[in-house]
Amino acid sequence: MGYITKMIPKVDLASSTLEAESVNLMTGNPHGELMAVTDSLGSDKQIVVIQRNPHAGTARKQREILDLVRELKRLGMIPRLFSSRERLDRWMSHPRNQARVKCLVGAGGDGTLQNLISRHPGAVLSQLPIGTENVLARHLGIPLSGREVARMIAVGHVKQMDIGRWGNRPFVLMASVGFDAEVIHRAHAERSGHTSRWRYLWPIARALWNCPGVPLVVNIDDSPPRTAQMAVVVNVPRYALGLNMATQALDDDGLLEVRLFKQGSAWSMWRYFVHLCLGSHERLADVESVRGVNVRIESEVPRHVQVDGDPAGTTPISLTVMPGGVSLLVP
Repeated sequence: MGYITKMIPKVDLASSTLEAESVNLMTGNPHGELMAVTDSLGSDKQIVVIQRNPHAGTARKQREILDLVRELKRLGMIPRLFSSRERLDRWMSHPRNQARVKCLVGAGGDGTLQNLISRHPGAVLSQLPIGTENVLARHLGIPLSGREVARMIAVGHVKQMDIGRWGNRPFVLMASVGFDAEVIHRAHAERSGHTSRWRYLWPIARALWNCPGVPLVVNIDDSPPRTAQMAVVVNVPRYALGLNMATQALDDDGLLEVRLFKQGSAWSMWRYFVHLCLGSHERLADVESVRGVNVRIESEVPRHVQVDGDPAGTTPISLTVMPGGVSLLVP
């Protein structure tokens, strides 16, 4: 039973039903890799590799991983679950294994999928969205259901989507410098274990207290430099809390949408947030909407950067877009 505990440490294993399901579905080893008990690696079956983020999702959401595994087996596929990124990468490094893989699944939030894209460029990917925000899954209509995701994988509808790049690393959703990046840096510095939206309240208050920051200088392609207090570079229109940051953004047009928020006071941040909730922020006189392929953001004093909801250092930062850079299984 010790292996089962390692398998899903965030799930309450006081439930004997869940323990029984875990034993019946899978067998474990002490390295965090699990595979269906009765599956031999026959050449007629396809393997679905699952990367689990043990820190993502509530206990209820983590149970969806078991449903995903069970349904994949019922549909004739071989699920292979990894908690260790290193072991997954080693397993994927063998050409024979790669040839058998139907897709890689990120069982977690947006950061889990972004990490898979970074480590396995060119692979067909899918997601079991059990993170906090699941912005990309909401955008693509991917359900929070292990059974439904397994059926989606079986159908195999692939979408080619643009991805952004910062340096040699990819991003899927967006990047920003300014108020929201300050909040994310503070929240991650204080994070322990599974996160929730409530953990952002104190970082938001502290970031508001420190407004405004030093101005940003934003260069977009060959256009003259622009200034702003907050810059948001968008690949996918959806934002946290289900908000729409860039209504004109398309995930397959080969462009990045940029929204520049000119004011930086605490009052301005609240005003921008209210208008963002109402969907009217792009009509404000002090919000500029621009699009381009290459974006560089600088500041006289380094300011925090966030990419796909995770801290990403400080300015300066250069961003670009790779048209059709990722293949995703979608409904």
